[in-house]
Amino acid sequence: MTILESKFGNDGYAFWFKLLEILGSTEGHSYRYENPTDIEFLCAKTNVSREKAEEILNLLADLDAIDKKCWENNIIWSDNFIENVADVYSKRSCGVPQKPVFDTDNPNDKEFSNQKPESKEVSGDENPQSKLKETKLKESKDSSSEKSDTESDEFSLNKKDNGRYDYPKDYERLYSLYPYSRGNKKAGWRKWAATRRKGVEQDDLIEAAKNYAANCKKDGTEEKWVMHIKTFLGRDEHWKEYLGGQDYGGEHKESGGEEEKGSKSKEEFAAMFN
Repeated sequence: MTILESKFGNDGYAFWFKLLEILGSTEGHSYRYENPTDIEFLCAKTNVSREKAEEILNLLADLDAIDKKCWENNIIWSDNFIENVADVYSKRSCGVPQKPVFDTDNPNDKEFSNQKPESKEVSGDENPQSKLKETKLKESKDSSSEKSDTESDEFSLNKKDNGRYDYPKDYERLYSLYPYSRGNKKAGWRKWAATRRKGVEQDDLIEAAKNYAANCKKDGTEEKWVMHIKTFLGRDEHWKEYLGGQDYGGEHKESGGEEEKGSKSKEEFAAMFN
């Protein structure tokens, strides 16, 4: 915690202990950092901005205070925390909650333990994840095109000596154009690489990202409502909706004036930003 406190001061120190409280009150002791409600709750409980929260969480992952693989998939899990509460479960008929499992062929399949820890109140608003709504989340199924991080081709990562990654230049360019550079960079890279390996042209993805960014700017879209880049590039291929110079966001019309078939309302689009 010395490194955390030296970089972020009291905010970093307080954040860590508030995070442990949240994990303690969350079913399965893992916290999904994905939809706006859960993100806002964590920021409110820790009393930091979203930007600072993610900076701290990135550092905690680098320090192995939280699991890096889980954090790359927008889940907060701490092995140290589980070790510290393991004795509590030794007196119960149920076992210790297990770390979320990520299918090696489907990196975004997140399987959660259905273990139900004893409920604990956290001061302030109720933890939105105190009751697990699903035992399994499925976001995308690109197994035929996704490779492991260690396999090498023109779309692969290069891991540097300091443990960080050099991303392909084409992906860096796309990520720089994406509004707010929204979402986990590495998770977005996986979807970008899978899409490119299917034969999709980089120019099409660049055009789609530029159009989506322009649409967000035109509509004054708040950052929290911008799709994560992994969603934009993922199984549902939302990037295709932003090709061709149309007016996007579910409000584009055909020349006859009727709403285009299959267009989405803003409420429907909001569901994709989680």
